[in-house]
Amino acid sequence: MVQAPLFSFISDQSLALILPIVVYWAYSLLFHWISIKEFPWLEKYRIHDKEEETRNRVSLPDVIKAVIVQQVLQVTKMSSLV
Repeated sequence: MVQAPLFSFISDQSLALILPIVVYWAYSLLFHWISIKEFPWLEKYRIHDKEEETRNRVSLPDVIKAVIVQQVLQVTKMSSLV
């Protein structure tokens, strides 16, 4: 028995490729926003202190480029298997 797709406007296979990327960027943006806002009641839970963040030699644009390249490669590989 064949099940109907979860949403009528996108196939389940496409959703399986896209949804992890959407969730990744949503969580990344949320945590980046929390880091920038520096809520005092959350600072005690910070993994890396401010001093350690300033020593980071990789720029944010470089990280974004690397993540996008990795995700494009993953989607390309997975879409070729489907």
